[in-house]
Amino acid sequence: MSNGNGGTANGEYQWGRTQNIEVLVKTTEAESRAGPGLSNFTNIAVRPPIEAPGDNDEIYCYLTGFNIPYSWYNTDDDNNKVNTQMRIQRGATVETYTENFVLTEANYTILSLAEALQTKINEALKNPANFPLLNQTNNVCTISYSTDTNKLNFNADWALFVAPFSDIITVTFLFGSGIQQANRQLGFNKGDGYFFRGENAVPIDLQSRYQCNMFVSNYLLIHSNFLTGNATTTEQSTAEGSSDILAMVPIMNPPFTFLTLDKTATKVSHTRVRQKSINNISIKITDENNRELDFNGSQWNVGLAFEIVTEAGQMGRGGQKHIDLRSIRSTTNQTTSKRKRKS
Repeated sequence: MSNGNGGTANGEYQWGRTQNIEVLVKTTEAESRAGPGLSNFTNIAVRPPIEAPGDNDEIYCYLTGFNIPYSWYNTDDDNNKVNTQMRIQRGATVETYTENFVLTEANYTILSLAEALQTKINEALKNPANFPLLNQTNNVCTISYSTDTNKLNFNADWALFVAPFSDIITVTFLFGSGIQQANRQLGFNKGDGYFFRGENAVPIDLQSRYQCNMFVSNYLLIHSNFLTGNATTTEQSTAEGSSDILAMVPIMNPPFTFLTLDKTATKVSHTRVRQKSINNISIKITDENNRELDFNGSQWNVGLAFEIVTEAGQMGRGGQKHIDLRSIRSTTNQTTSKRKRKS
């Protein structure tokens, strides 16, 4: 019988007891098919609540496993636009057409992305609706890729022009004029304009300013609703504020495989929960840029273990103010008493 302060009826005081509660959080089929901003989030009720009732009791959370499909696209509605201006000049006649090209959402390689953009540029140049007088009939623009530099080269071949002795074709990427641009994949800055030109006199090719980066997401972030004590880092490399990040998961797998963690094969650190009671668990998965991922109908799950440590604030061996959790961690759901002291 407890006296309400951790003591017992016979005067003995127990501390350092632990209890493990394992929870599997998984999305439903309906959630997984709900689209971006929804398929990466789920919430479950916890009955009965996970509680640390004593003043000095603490709850620790362990990420015990996850199974997350790499089913989102590296090029989607957040970064699949290429705002492009095309200009054809023949003598004193000039025609200009601008289109914010939208690439089909998909998991591209740099080669397939270059081919898709090349096709859109050539189709626009050949369309009489865009260039009633000066439209081309050949595919005059090519985009090639160098494995040595990981950069793209953009070229307009003057020899393929309809009237090669007089035409000048200029293609300009206006990444600053449109939102959700694919500048990172193509190796350019957002907010700058870049052009290439085909003509007999002074042709100008364009090369990616930086290396092409198809890995728009390098990490997954697993967010939770029960953490308030982790720090986040700003663009100025300053850790400040509170965060709901439970774990960061590096993406080492190719698309259309699974990111997994097995608690039997990987050691994971524990995180202190700043709440005394957990009535529901919300899990949200984003990338390191806080992009709302679309899992495209694939379900995912995260395994959690909550460890309740009673009287964790009491003095332990060697004057420690907290218990060494490694020495008392339970491997079952049963409560075990580790030590007693007189009150």
